[in-house]
Amino acid sequence: MLRYLLSLLLPVTLALQPQDFRVPPVDFTQLSSASDNANNLQLLSILQENGIVALQNVPNYAILRREYLHKAADCAVKAQEQDAEFLLHRQLRDGTNRYTVSLESGRQMDETLTNSPELLALCPEYVQVYAAFSAAVELAVANVGTALDATQQFKVVVEQGDVAMTARKLLEDSVHVDHFHAYEAAAAAEMDDTDVNVADLSLELHTDNGLMIAMSAPAYFDVLSSGQVQHKVTKEEDAGLLIQTAKGEIVRPVLKPDELILMLGSGIDDWIHTTPPLHSVLHGMKYPRGVRVVNDDEGSKLLRAWFGKMVLLEAHQVMTNTGMTFGQYANQTTRYLVEQEAVDRAAFGAVACPPQRHLVASDNSCSLKTCQLKSTASSSDVKSSCQIICNHASTADAASCEKYCDCENSASSGTTCWMLCVENFSSDVCPAAIFIRDGMQNGIPDYRQPVKFSGKRAR
Repeated sequence: MLRYLLSLLLPVTLALQPQDFRVPPVDFTQLSSASDNANNLQLLSILQENGIVALQNVPNYAILRREYLHKAADCAVKAQEQDAEFLLHRQLRDGTNRYTVSLESGRQMDETLTNSPELLALCPEYVQVYAAFSAAVELAVANVGTALDATQQFKVVVEQGDVAMTARKLLEDSVHVDHFHAYEAAAAAEMDDTDVNVADLSLELHTDNGLMIAMSAPAYFDVLSSGQVQHKVTKEEDAGLLIQTAKGEIVRPVLKPDELILMLGSGIDDWIHTTPPLHSVLHGMKYPRGVRVVNDDEGSKLLRAWFGKMVLLEAHQVMTNTGMTFGQYANQTTRYLVEQEAVDRAAFGAVACPPQRHLVASDNSCSLKTCQLKSTASSSDVKSSCQIICNHASTADAASCEKYCDCENSASSGTTCWMLCVENFSSDVCPAAIFIRDGMQNGIPDYRQPVKFSGKRAR
């Protein structure tokens, strides 16, 4: 064991050249509900091995992806110019600017779009193609569940082992959140993309706080001085994604534009129990500064456009690791529970603060509100507490908040987690969870057990 650790110590601190990694593909059209389908078993085997799979030939996916990412990039540019509230902004650790549109999808899609007037008014063409694209991804995810069920080898147990359920129900009925990210590189950043240092990533190595993410290969767009958005043809290896394989190697996946990528999150380990066991994928992103361009068109700036659909749990389902329902887990990330009796404060801090190795869905800063029911209102008037709906990035909830709740701005700053504004807890309330897992400490490589890189060391 010691020899293994020492052999890994040197490479993690140096610039290395990760090898390209072909994400194992499965032909989506060959998956079925038949119990003797070898393609279903192949899908399960791939997910067991590395937790990531590429779905080929998903109906309408390639065409819709191309149109969606173009319309989304165009919408993000318009929203930035007009300072639209629905566009979230965060500057990443290396100076990369990330602009995000987050929408609840799945069974909440119609309500979400109906209650997004600013988005509908500013980006009507985006909304139209988004609905079709998200629906195509939803169907693919649900049918993957059917294929896993058909193997008769894959089992899902929830409610802390008390309830068995099908994979299709797990993936289809759960809460889904869609994210569009537009990444703009820091203006002065120039470096050789063949060299990668884990300490210098745009998004540090992490696992997603969900069961699974269904995501697209990114596309690149020139934003001209006129504001017009033009597609930029690049190489498939310019995706910017880095993952850790089951062998502990950091590699660079080659993402093909016509393939839908499924990647497992930490919820598959922590929230439910599966047989055979599946595991989350550690990953990060480095904005490719030296994107190798195929055409010669020049723009004033370059955007990396990306889509991901996060699959969570149903609100009533009990999480294996916390003993709470998923709805309670979401609720307990709010400030008002912390402000209850002091005896509850320390216990809540341990529950509410996820391990740092999880990257929240949309971690932009926000202004936190402290809210309560109006004296003229009843608890039956609101679907959740005032503290929840008034800190939730939803037009429908904002209307209910204004009608039924009284709020004051909190002195505390907040962070948007799953579209809900939550308090930034101080270290005395929420000490960082220090633990070692597979060579990782809080999602950052533990230098006592460094991560291996697959490839040559840069000279």
